[in-house]
Amino acid sequence: MFKDIIYTNTEAFKRLFVTIKDNFLVLIITMLGLFAFDYVTNIISMSLAMAFGGGFTIILISLFMYVLMLLKFSFIASLLSRIVEGEKISLDSIFYGYKYYLTKLINYVFITYLFGLALDMIFKTGSFYDPYQIDHTLLIQKMIVNLIAIFIFNASFETLYQTGNNSFAIFTYGAKFFAKNFLQWLFAAILLMLALNNDIFAGTLILRKLVSYVLLPIIFIYRGHLFKILDNSSMRMRAFRRRMD
Repeated sequence: MFKDIIYTNTEAFKRLFVTIKDNFLVLIITMLGLFAFDYVTNIISMSLAMAFGGGFTIILISLFMYVLMLLKFSFIASLLSRIVEGEKISLDSIFYGYKYYLTKLINYVFITYLFGLALDMIFKTGSFYDPYQIDHTLLIQKMIVNLIAIFIFNASFETLYQTGNNSFAIFTYGAKFFAKNFLQWLFAAILLMLALNNDIFAGTLILRKLVSYVLLPIIFIYRGHLFKILDNSSMRMRAFRRRMD
């Protein structure tokens, strides 16, 4: 088991370095593009909120930001799927295929929203009605359940863009994958959680931006390669490959 953990993660990092080498310019442009996209959309949303205000306007702005988020992640899913398949990405084809993932992402985000809503209803702490009467026991239980769910469904995004699954099947397939490859995937899961919660250890704004727009894309590429290795082979097959190497 230990040898398989080392082998699969080492192989994923090797493929990551090859990906960076073959697509260095495109990756740099993509990172800068994502930063510019988020920066501009945030300015637009804040400007609209300040200019018009009002509850209905805020709803429209939130809907606008939601659509932009879906478009951004459908583009990321398309790019990652082609990178993991070993394609050399060109600037001309960088936006190719993003529409395919848009419907899958809408279902994915909606199910995630329903889960969060159910979690809030089950573990109602009372803080919404009275901030001074919080049931800390329920709050801790909610945090634990949320953490467990994040781990169990940690590979859901990779499942979304690397398999033909859609809707609830994304989560069930991802959970089965995680249960089957728990130890091999554990480092990738922890790495992503640390990157997503970078405000805990990244003290400066510059460091947080570097984590979000440089380190995070690299982590997703590594995870994509690792998912492909684990999902397309058994431990016995990988042991055979190690002996052949």
